[in-house]
Amino acid sequence: MLGLFASREDVGLYFFAFRLSAQPLLALANNFRSVLYPILAQLRSQPREQYQRAIRASQTLAAMIFFVACLQAALAAPLLHLLFHDRWNGSICLVQILSLALSFDAVPWVAGALLDARREFWKTLICALVAFPWFFILVGLGAWLGRARGVAVAVGLYYAVFGPCYSFVAMRGGGANLLSILHIYGAPLILACSAVTAAYSVAYLLHENVVQAVSLVAMATAFYAGLLRVCMPQTFSAIVAQANSVISRPR
Repeated sequence: MLGLFASREDVGLYFFAFRLSAQPLLALANNFRSVLYPILAQLRSQPREQYQRAIRASQTLAAMIFFVACLQAALAAPLLHLLFHDRWNGSICLVQILSLALSFDAVPWVAGALLDARREFWKTLICALVAFPWFFILVGLGAWLGRARGVAVAVGLYYAVFGPCYSFVAMRGGGANLLSILHIYGAPLILACSAVTAAYSVAYLLHENVVQAVSLVAMATAFYAGLLRVCMPQTFSAIVAQANSVISRPR
């Protein structure tokens, strides 16, 4: 779609930015889903517990995904300058937009695992059929009006709407309403943006790209951990437990 309205250079910049933005987020979401799916499948005879597990897992995944996305967006400029100098400057803004856009695509993977575990494939099919034309309409308008940057914004708008709606369709049987689904997305996004913005405002004062990147990661992680512990203690405890289990395996 972008190639119909933009140059080959724009398509190349967008493709590079998309691959760079998508791989960490979707790899994390895919690994999370592969662990969660057999657990949800075993709980098929306990629908209430199954829904509750899916909701808690969505909260945990959202807390991790949005932080990684915000950190990825903040690191785009120093890392690309460090690795490629000025060669990919045109993709920095695209990486920043797509990092946030694709985070909304990663969180609903828990909803997909829940529907698969419940064998409700028809719901996924209906959601895909309804969303399909809207995706191409938005992307087409974005390509026509804004070339590569317009497509990145259109993808962000699409997933920002589709992600919560898909999660709502999957989890409403467990008592989740639209407000609770929006809280799953909104709370960690606000905390992650706040932590990364605060860290970036300090790290930006440093001039070396390596020092900027290292300082940004360290400060953002510390700020976000503190905010999560205060504002979302249950999610913070779940992430700490997951981290401890991962660390203990090699031992």
